[in-house]
Amino acid sequence: MAEMEVLRALDAIFETFRNQMEDMMVIVPSLNMFETGNEVVVQVALPGVKKEDVKISFSDGYLVIRAYRRKLLSEEESPRFRVLEISSGMLRRSIYIGNEVDPESATTRFEDGILEIRFSRKKPVSVELDIKTEE
Repeated sequence: MAEMEVLRALDAIFETFRNQMEDMMVIVPSLNMFETGNEVVVQVALPGVKKEDVKISFSDGYLVIRAYRRKLLSEEESPRFRVLEISSGMLRRSIYIGNEVDPESATTRFEDGILEIRFSRKKPVSVELDIKTEE
């Protein structure tokens, strides 16, 4: 009887620790980045994430995607997992794209768990300079 109480106490401690670690853990989603003629395209795998739980920012040439994947099972279901590889919690990915893209041109699409962000390239600026000679 005492052994069962110890095991239950250890299970409760482990469950509390696992929940706290899950809150601190940041998941790094996979992504693809490629170029087409006039665009830079980024695709980010966000399975199980809802559109409203995604935030995108761009600063100093870095694209940052933050998202939150909710728990797949409710607290009432609380099973004893045999394998747990689909983690809930914060997802974050940062990638340097550079400043040759126009962040104002960004378009997004979120379909089948894939977030796609398209940036138009900035038009090259050419300036003609007059050569001055010192006399």
